[in-house]
Amino acid sequence: MSETAAYVWSDGTGLDYINWETGEPGNDTQSCVEMLTNKGTWVDVACTTKQSYLCKTKKIPNKYTTLSPTSKPGRISTGGVVGIVISVMVAVTVLAFLVYTYAFKTRARPSRTSHTQIDGTTIEYSSA
Repeated sequence: MSETAAYVWSDGTGLDYINWETGEPGNDTQSCVEMLTNKGTWVDVACTTKQSYLCKTKKIPNKYTTLSPTSKPGRISTGGVVGIVISVMVAVTVLAFLVYTYAFKTRARPSRTSHTQIDGTTIEYSSA
């Protein structure tokens, strides 16, 4: 079938889609068409070719696929919650270590104070 010949839908309405695959329509023995959905182009096929279904698609497919959000806006994802929990646990551990270290160091060192009396003797005071 030539490109100027008329293709029609099964209900008789004209096929106005002209985005043919390169080299299509191919020959006079193939008087039915199918769409290559990955390219959005038409190819002619034998009418005895059986297809399971007919899908509706845009005439010109989008070049870019839009991704739908995996979580609702304003909500923290599971990975975000896990990250926050781990961060808080690390911060509490570091803070506890610093408090323990400071308390241990101040208790470990007894302070010594000395005082010299008038007669020249030195008295040392130790507090533990």
